[in-house]
Amino acid sequence: MVATVLGPVDADQLGVVLVHEHVMVDWIGAELTTPGRYDRHEIVEAALPYLEQARQVGVQTLLDCTPAFLGRDVEVLQLLAQQTGLHILTNTGLYGAMEDRFVPAYAFETSAQSLAEAWIEEWEQGIDGTGIRPAFMKI
Repeated sequence: MVATVLGPVDADQLGVVLVHEHVMVDWIGAELTTPGRYDRHEIVEAALPYLEQARQVGVQTLLDCTPAFLGRDVEVLQLLAQQTGLHILTNTGLYGAMEDRFVPAYAFETSAQSLAEAWIEEWEQGIDGTGIRPAFMKI
């Protein structure tokens, strides 16, 4: 079974997969990225035609690789999955690039064990209280 934003799916049902996509990304930096910077419904409206087109040409699954602190919004992904019928997978973990601009300060002050526990909790409990579980880790 594979965790999608709509729940577990048998791996045999994934079909044609886009393995590294980003529905949206917020390049402002870890300390300033929040859901209040955008309107979820505007993001869905803007992304929907592209995902529908992908579905029409045979894509069945999309791995959204946008991590926390770079604009990951599992509720946007869930809405898109509901409206398109695509299997959408999301991730846990962090993305360190551009001099770690997208890594929150706490990640440098805590232990590797604490980071691992937070990511395991996302797997076990879901992301940000949504119950949506990550399918893979970005790190």
